[in-house]
Amino acid sequence: MGKTSVFDHIARGYDAWSRLLSADGIQRWHYDALLAMDIRPGDRVLDVGAGTGTNTLAMALKAGPSGAVVGLDPSPAMLSEAARRRLEPGSAPIQWVQGVGEALPFPDRHFDVVTAQFSLRNMDDWVQGLKEMVRVLKPDGRLVILDVVQPTLTRGVVAWRLLRRVTDLVGRDETAGYRWLGASVEHAPTGPELKAEARALALTSVYERRWLGDLVLLMAFRKTGAEQALPVTPPLPRVVWAVDGSLTALSAARLMNALLAPGTFIDIVAVMPPLVADEGVVGIDEDSWRHHVEKAESLLDGQRFHVTRYLARGDPGPAILEYALQVQASLVIVGNKGRSARADQWAGSVTRFLTQSSARPVWVVPTPHEEGLQEVPKRASAKSQA
Repeated sequence: MGKTSVFDHIARGYDAWSRLLSADGIQRWHYDALLAMDIRPGDRVLDVGAGTGTNTLAMALKAGPSGAVVGLDPSPAMLSEAARRRLEPGSAPIQWVQGVGEALPFPDRHFDVVTAQFSLRNMDDWVQGLKEMVRVLKPDGRLVILDVVQPTLTRGVVAWRLLRRVTDLVGRDETAGYRWLGASVEHAPTGPELKAEARALALTSVYERRWLGDLVLLMAFRKTGAEQALPVTPPLPRVVWAVDGSLTALSAARLMNALLAPGTFIDIVAVMPPLVADEGVVGIDEDSWRHHVEKAESLLDGQRFHVTRYLARGDPGPAILEYALQVQASLVIVGNKGRSARADQWAGSVTRFLTQSSARPVWVVPTPHEEGLQEVPKRASAKSQA
């Protein structure tokens, strides 16, 4: 069974199986890729390996009615599924084209944005596919690659083995094509190989993110080249903003709006502590925690930043630290509740944990001083104060 036949065979259930096999992570990965594409109204966008078109529709909404979007895929069945989808009002028109990434049927320097999401490794010659995408990209255009790659880190290899095991289990009868999804990693590039090939094609890396160790990779590039040499600028920072509903943590929004560069990526993170079962307490109101995150987002200038919301459950300090490491954050922002040293120790301090354990800089937002809330030091007495 050829690769095109494989994807024809699994087209109808592809989206549901992709969410299942990725533990629903694929939606988050595609959303981050959409942000990294930085699609602007009027842009021409090419989605190479568009599949069932779910993410192509989101690109069309970003490009707006003055834009134009092309979804290309080698599988007729995938394109048939895509053509059934309805555009959101205010979207760019989408042209569905059957074709392969190694021979794109478009003129040079035609698109403002080109993306290949979980399709580069499926090409017979991914290097040629990358060259073709660069060819059709305008100078200063944006290329975004999201894919499973050959892992080089221990955690990535473990995740890959689990993926192979799962796809082997589900890869039977009508889902036989899913064995390809795990096996295709065997001939995928590593992250460093992909980055080196991009540099050779005069692409400048502007953003990178990894999941599952280094098994899933998102890379965004700009096309510079000799035609329009642009100054190389450092990538924009990624900020993890830990919120728990306290006004102190939320007060950071004002300074972030004033000081952070436009285009900064801000991840708003809230971690619900573990469930408690004693004394009749059976759980924590998840809606309240979600409200904290939404409240924080409402305080940011949405036109200036790329904002992502993340709600988790666990031990807050370690969970925030792990998330910051995973997204390679440049800065972690957390509020100081202003407890006394003794109360802080008894309650457990997320702020203290992060400042002592994080390899990333931690910005602690101070709590306003309130007279009468400070404890009298042990050695002080009424007589000594008289």
